[in-house]
Amino acid sequence: MRICFVANARSVHTRKWVQYFLEKGNEILVLSQEKVPIPGAQVLPALRVTSRNWLIRKFEVLRNTWTFRSIIRAFEPYIVHVHYISTQILWYWGVKNLFVSPWGSDIIDDYLAETKRTFYNRFVFRQAQVITATSHFLADVTRRYTDKEVHVVPFGVDCEVFRPTGRSDMTSIVTLGFVKYLKTKYGPEYLVQAMEMIVRQYPHTKLLMAGSGELRSQLGALTEQLGLTRSISFLGAVEHHQVPELLKNVDIFVMPSIREEFGVSAVEAQAMEIPVVATRVGGIPEVVLDGETGILVEPGNSEQLAQAILTLVENPALRRQMGERGREHILANYRWEDNAALMEELYHRFVHSSRG
Repeated sequence: MRICFVANARSVHTRKWVQYFLEKGNEILVLSQEKVPIPGAQVLPALRVTSRNWLIRKFEVLRNTWTFRSIIRAFEPYIVHVHYISTQILWYWGVKNLFVSPWGSDIIDDYLAETKRTFYNRFVFRQAQVITATSHFLADVTRRYTDKEVHVVPFGVDCEVFRPTGRSDMTSIVTLGFVKYLKTKYGPEYLVQAMEMIVRQYPHTKLLMAGSGELRSQLGALTEQLGLTRSISFLGAVEHHQVPELLKNVDIFVMPSIREEFGVSAVEAQAMEIPVVATRVGGIPEVVLDGETGILVEPGNSEQLAQAILTLVENPALRRQMGERGREHILANYRWEDNAALMEELYHRFVHSSRG
């Protein structure tokens, strides 16, 4: 089967989808705004609209649409799967084998005016034959723009890669972990503020903050201001394949997000039997079971965040219990093989019905 992905080839999510379907013997073409090689797949650059002149921009839109359709005609894919809705909506007009998977920020964040975003989303979903979302939360948001069925296909994790390492001593220094971009939507400043309250009671507690982003300098200044330079380590950007090794050193995973469509970082942590303290936003309550696999708090509240973390710092037995229950939850609902198989089933069902 020939499959065309319209997706960012640099994204680990795109690469996992491509690799899965390559291993199933499919031929894969990726149209990406960043031409990053993916072994075994053909990656072509997706043309952008770059001019500020409105007349030239209109020409670029038409040129790019014609180029996209020419590529599709030449490749003759059974499936055209759009991961993340961009403004290039004319590309998809009349495409008869279109799958659309919003990733969250494309239909939630305010990168477009509300009226324009509503028009774009409704237009693209109207063209789609199949629509998927990674969480029930995101599916509900998607249904604001379409009456079509939205299939929930979570983005699971490889539970052989993300597996417990059995930290033997759970009573010594407790290490917290944060693995996200250092952006406002992920609330890292609230975790730094919470650390001040935690360190007052348990001065040897450590925080590993992995990620890069526009808040890096601001967070560094806040850390110095609060006297936490010995307690917080900024690790910078970490490649995805390095995350399991980092999590081996973590006792409690913290996700203080203000907005979160799914929460794959929490899935990865729980797969390694690490309890999670997170905010009650977006798709997180589906992933982190409050009181079972972790503790949920309200977003933007550093005091609640600190108290939840302290509950786990003070109770190693609860950490172990929640960690074990967390892996059970992930194995039952978020194994990568199972989730990818759901998408594969949707592909085969559509191809069978459309081709007789």
